[in-house]
Amino acid sequence: MSRLTTKLTSLLSLLFLGGCSLLKPFPLATTTEERLAAFPTMNLDLRGEVDIYWDDHQIPFISATHDDDIPYVMGLVHAHLRLGQMEVLRRVSQGRLAEMFGPYAVDIDHSLRILNHDRVVPELEKNLPDETRAWLDRYLAGINHFIENGASLPPELDSLGITPTPWNRADVLGVGRLAASDVNWLYWFMNMRMRGEPAWKEVWQRQISHGRIAHPSYGDKDDALNLLGSAVRSGSNALVVAGSRSDSGSALVAGDPHLGLMLPNFWVIIGCHAPSYRVVGLSMPGLPAVLVGRNEQVGWAGTNMLALSTTFYDLSGDNDTSYTERTERIQVRWWRDKEVTIRESELGPVISDAPLLEDYDLPEIAVTWRGHLPSDELTPFLRANRAADWEEFREAFRGYGVSGQNILFGDSAGNIGQLAALSFAPAAGVAAPEFFADPANPDHQWATLLDSTELPFALNPEQGFLASTNNAPTRTEPPLSLFGNSNDRITAFNLRMAEKERFSTTDLMAIQQDVYAQTSHQLAQAIITYSPTEIDGADDLLDALEAWDGRYTRESNGAVALELVAYYLASRAYEERYGPTIRDSLMRSAAIYGWLLEDLITAPETMPLAEAITDAAADFDPATSWGEVHVLRLTHALGNVPVIGGKYRFGEFEVGGSTNTIMKRAHSLSNTKRRVTYGAQSRHISDMADPDANYFVLVGGQDGFWGSENYLDLYTLWQRGEYVQVPLRLTTAQHTFPHKLTLRN
Repeated sequence: MSRLTTKLTSLLSLLFLGGCSLLKPFPLATTTEERLAAFPTMNLDLRGEVDIYWDDHQIPFISATHDDDIPYVMGLVHAHLRLGQMEVLRRVSQGRLAEMFGPYAVDIDHSLRILNHDRVVPELEKNLPDETRAWLDRYLAGINHFIENGASLPPELDSLGITPTPWNRADVLGVGRLAASDVNWLYWFMNMRMRGEPAWKEVWQRQISHGRIAHPSYGDKDDALNLLGSAVRSGSNALVVAGSRSDSGSALVAGDPHLGLMLPNFWVIIGCHAPSYRVVGLSMPGLPAVLVGRNEQVGWAGTNMLALSTTFYDLSGDNDTSYTERTERIQVRWWRDKEVTIRESELGPVISDAPLLEDYDLPEIAVTWRGHLPSDELTPFLRANRAADWEEFREAFRGYGVSGQNILFGDSAGNIGQLAALSFAPAAGVAAPEFFADPANPDHQWATLLDSTELPFALNPEQGFLASTNNAPTRTEPPLSLFGNSNDRITAFNLRMAEKERFSTTDLMAIQQDVYAQTSHQLAQAIITYSPTEIDGADDLLDALEAWDGRYTRESNGAVALELVAYYLASRAYEERYGPTIRDSLMRSAAIYGWLLEDLITAPETMPLAEAITDAAADFDPATSWGEVHVLRLTHALGNVPVIGGKYRFGEFEVGGSTNTIMKRAHSLSNTKRRVTYGAQSRHISDMADPDANYFVLVGGQDGFWGSENYLDLYTLWQRGEYVQVPLRLTTAQHTFPHKLTLRN
């Protein structure tokens, strides 16, 4: 019996023997009015007059006569809507999942504590500017008032065994470091698992080659900053349209972050109006700033650029390495606590000690991560929230460290720009192609860090728009990123922007819902071109492929045909060429369509196309649509717990889109029903000509309180391609948001 099976069996036994609170009935339904009646409005610590206007989806608009009340009330609002989520995030950042999920999570906690997200938090707290520290303290006061004054606490806290305690600065900064995690770790760990395979080196080099041909947002290698030369003397969609190409004459700003599709949503929509802080946008519960949105003059959106902010060092040949050790106790729900020993080297934590990596047959590996060094991400966003123009906005990100972001900018005057928000070690770009860095190689040592303000940027490009899809902003040497995305999404943006000269917010809404994938379309055409003349029983399949327009609409059967052929072609070709371990990883990768297309065109004789078509034709039903086999299950994290998870699942929905479409709905290659687990889960669009022309929608809802009518209500709008308008003008909010709460001391 596997370790995982043993742990699950033990966990289930404990649940039933202990009468676990996870088995309690689901909470009764509550209305918006009932939820707002539970919001604390008396005996507060206010500096001035405060009203909160709420719409029918529990989107709040905070009106305050004193700036200091904005973070305080934001803390109240975040706790009211998402305290359960915040408490889980706090525990994840500290490696305390076993306190909620029992023995099953001990190895996860041990691995998280080795990685040690909050390692540098004490230094971050010490270095905070006075204004940021004051803002943060007011936010904490709001959260803690909610916790300490008997407000209606979310029922999931009881289910997860959580008794909330007061938050402190380290908690918020730790959640911020968790949010700054290097998304490239997924690629690194995937390759660590594959590196023992005979064909891995070939696959690794091919990954690098595909990353290097990914389209940048702007510039070209020939005219980009040579980062190494400078050192010797660094998963979402975002689009900004210049005033010269908008109907209004001001910039248009659009963003749709891509994250795991879990309930509650990662984001909270919020509006704020105070003397010097007037902003509307997406905020993250646990952090007191608007991360995607706009103020009266400027708007912004961003994507993770997959920047190289981590280096893994092979210590196996380094006899001079010294280590320190510490012992930590992991508290375990329903079981005995466990003590673990954690080692650190001069180059960082010894990540090869992590239990989650113990089957990977790794040498002794240390990790250097930019997030383990001091930086300040909260202050840049707070300053960007108040910026009035491009110069102030770009300067705001001085000192920003991780995670590397493509930040796109637009203003009411019609200007657009893009900056690279990160602190970059050129040595990380030099070492990355080697996979494991050599601690004895001086070129692999992080001797120099480049600030965001030292990196390339774009301002008012001739084409009148800038788009980002997790791609590197520009080509550099050494590279800012290694694991480039498929070019499909950036290509789709370019195609849509070539359709007409001027655009409106309505046009951008349509673009955010685009489901065209050029590589998949080209792959379908190549299959037709290279398929044998006669394959018995394949006519319906090939007819659907030939007629397919490359769009993954819910109604499409051409998409079903393409996915079936791709599944069988990759299964046959890459198991024989690379073995089952590498094949399985590739079939979960967004790059698989590009690899298949390249191999089919350059070496068709090596591809078992006839056999794949025959297999796919046996499965293909012309009456089956893409939506029938491509579904999104809306679920809370507890929905994945065996036996009891059913009550935490809230429906399964047919969806369009695919792994490489603008409306991202990621999935693995399969010949059966595919469940989407990752993709677009929020949308934002603003026309900078009108402070009230701001449109948002979430997968799920604003309220994380189980049973609330606002837990899922926004997903209905999402399905229909609709948005909620959220104004920036106070007078508009007063007239359009029907629920008013007046707060008092």
